[in-house]
Amino acid sequence: MKKILALALFAVALVSCRQTMQTDGFKLSGHLEGLQVGDTLFLKTFLLPDWKEDGTDTILVEKEGTFSAFIPMEHTTFYLLMHQPKMGEPLRSCIRGAEIIARVGDDIKLKGSLDYLGAVRHSGGFYDNSLVARYDSLTASSNTEMIDIFSQILKYQDTKQNDSVAKYGQMYNEYHRPLILKTVRDSLALKVNDMEYAAFMYASAFVFDATYKDVKERLAQFTPEVQNSYFGQILDKQLLVLKNIEVGFAPAEFTVTDKDDRKVSLSDYKGKYVLIYHWGLCPGTFWVNPKIMDLYQKYHEKGLEVLGFTRDDLLKSLQGSSEEFKKDERVQGLLSHPWTTVYTEEEGNGFIVKDLYFSGVPILMLISPDGITLVRGYTKAYEEVKNILDRNLGNK
Repeated sequence: MKKILALALFAVALVSCRQTMQTDGFKLSGHLEGLQVGDTLFLKTFLLPDWKEDGTDTILVEKEGTFSAFIPMEHTTFYLLMHQPKMGEPLRSCIRGAEIIARVGDDIKLKGSLDYLGAVRHSGGFYDNSLVARYDSLTASSNTEMIDIFSQILKYQDTKQNDSVAKYGQMYNEYHRPLILKTVRDSLALKVNDMEYAAFMYASAFVFDATYKDVKERLAQFTPEVQNSYFGQILDKQLLVLKNIEVGFAPAEFTVTDKDDRKVSLSDYKGKYVLIYHWGLCPGTFWVNPKIMDLYQKYHEKGLEVLGFTRDDLLKSLQGSSEEFKKDERVQGLLSHPWTTVYTEEEGNGFIVKDLYFSGVPILMLISPDGITLVRGYTKAYEEVKNILDRNLGNK
């Protein structure tokens, strides 16, 4: 009798444990035309506001056209669903996959096709809210238009019809999201105060260019429940980061290791203008790099220092590139920087990406001799940097 009772209690405990485990995540399912048995879906997790990839859940398709999975999670999370066919290569698209925002306990359903994976429709969870559903519908429609244009580019590239490639390429480059889509997005991110999805929208679409004051005011408008939610806390943490890089404030002291294994601290530049320059292989960097080189040559002896940050050794990034591209004068200019360079991917340097909010390239951040940030921005910030240096160092 005692053994039977013990087994019964164990069974109850096991069921209870399974039920508890099942609530620590969300259910994801979908009907996707073109999905085949044996295909694989990759659900990639991204962290905001820096869009850093943070793991992947793998879903094996067991039934044609449909899939279902339970995804473990601890808090509201942003995902990107991508497809890998059992045979062949993934479909080329201008939109990497289906975006999903889910909470613990949600039951999210997707509907669409693999040809338009970046334009699927969502239901369940936040997507049952009328305003979110409206935004989802408008996004799907806009993404469909973009995918169609991009598909034409690929088609004519394969058939080497260059005139048609140029025609659709121009259409793609000049494509603008519908005004109503931006209006609904802005309404969600800037006006809704009682839903965590609004905090997510603000973190994904606005905090990228927001100031310390902007985020502080927006966070204060949310209900206490949203403020204490996962994405509310993300915005709260971002306040500290933004204050550290805000024009008019003094960034916190830091010490990193440069490419020559030497320790470099912000305080090393006290008494001089220091231009923090975060760069990478992109058109913006190609445009601004020679201009910064000119500023350095003109004002270095008068009190200007440049501290460069990039992900890793450029030569590693160029592996696989053509010899012609490697010899391009723009690339060669990046290989001949006369100032100190720090690789943010090197061990011990990773913290600087978050502390100085290196959210893209190129980023320019001019700090005064007394340690106050004077300018912070992307490519357009160059003119302001130049004007300040011309005004203050030009007559020395």
